[in-house]
Amino acid sequence: MRILSLMIVMSWMLFTSLQANAQSEAWAKQDAASWHSPPIARTKPILDPSSGSYYQLYYIESGSKMDWWIAQRASNELLYNGRRGQLATIKSGDTHFFLMSNFSVPTKGGKFWIGLRMSCATKGFTWEDGHKLSEQQFSAWTANLYRNEKVSCHPGSLAGAPPYLPVSLVSSDNSFRWEISGPRKWYNGMLVEFPKPAE
Repeated sequence: MRILSLMIVMSWMLFTSLQANAQSEAWAKQDAASWHSPPIARTKPILDPSSGSYYQLYYIESGSKMDWWIAQRASNELLYNGRRGQLATIKSGDTHFFLMSNFSVPTKGGKFWIGLRMSCATKGFTWEDGHKLSEQQFSAWTANLYRNEKVSCHPGSLAGAPPYLPVSLVSSDNSFRWEISGPRKWYNGMLVEFPKPAE
């Protein structure tokens, strides 16, 4: 009886692993199919005096969308005045209100990827440059934090995907807020930062 039970458990584990691999391959093909051309600049690079970084809004072609990991790779391929791009970091109220002042019109009513993600293991948040959200005083979360209550870090929702949940910027009524999105959520815009060079 114990041998039979063990065989059932092992069969289930094998089935789960194959299912996860198949899902991962399907998502990889979807990523490749969704990224046909470079992102299109919606605005000019604008210098934020408080951080020393330039920020710029990008879209991809009409009818296409990208998940957070596609946006991350695309932003890293961009250059401005010798500065390599990354998904935007927003570490102070000054930078947040600067972005609202300069990008609220072109982003109105949309959702855009920024460079923040949550670890499903630790529940901690990290910016693209490695800084922890817990190290800063400023944040701008939506009232519900998550896009919807079904967004979670349980293994079933993350089979084959990196163990993170990405964060998007939500623009509405001249207000910017951050929102945790699902691991395979797709948007057509991203806010890119060209950081101040290290001294």
